[in-house]
Amino acid sequence: MTMIRPIALRKALLHTLLSISIPLAGFVAQSSAMADSPSMRVRPSTSLFCIEVDNAGPSIDIPNIIDTLFGCYELRLNGESISLQGRSLKEAIAGLEHHKSTRPSVQVDGYFNGVKIGYELYWDGVRVGYEPGWTLQQAIENLEQNKAAYPDTQVEGRFYGYKVGYELYWDGVRVGYEPGWTHEQALENLQWNQQAYPNTVVQASYNGFPLR
Repeated sequence: MTMIRPIALRKALLHTLLSISIPLAGFVAQSSAMADSPSMRVRPSTSLFCIEVDNAGPSIDIPNIIDTLFGCYELRLNGESISLQGRSLKEAIAGLEHHKSTRPSVQVDGYFNGVKIGYELYWDGVRVGYEPGWTLQQAIENLEQNKAAYPDTQVEGRFYGYKVGYELYWDGVRVGYEPGWTHEQALENLQWNQQAYPNTVVQASYNGFPLR
């Protein structure tokens, strides 16, 4: 899949990523791309399973029971809440894909127990792509492709509400972005920059959380 233009998002994605378009439940095993960022876990509620955020560490993770997980699904069109229903996450994703394909001029968003569903691509702060059913690995690959194709554009991505990847800042200005780096790679790069540029305020974030 090569997505180098937001208007060609679905065509380009489906063309080359079809062969690796695995179910969302399957991505948990790809641990190398998910090391150390804020995690989501499942807890039983009175009648539902609910996803909650665990801020103990920086790893983006989705439960491996994703196909059977049942909870509160909210559909939003152009920012307006349209419906709130009990659904499995798999059903919620299928519904979002349907609304996306049938309403191309409408911004479609979905939330599952308050958690934003899917992958979002941003150019210079503007959302230009949304894929409800993508895995984290697919999101990282897409961000890498966009970063390479558009070096003068600030490329960012969010996966289930969390920013993806490592961002390096000099004096408050972003000077580097690596979507697929591990926490260890990010920390090593931050420390190297801090030592190499003592007169520069060097800061960084990893999956949206300050890196220290």
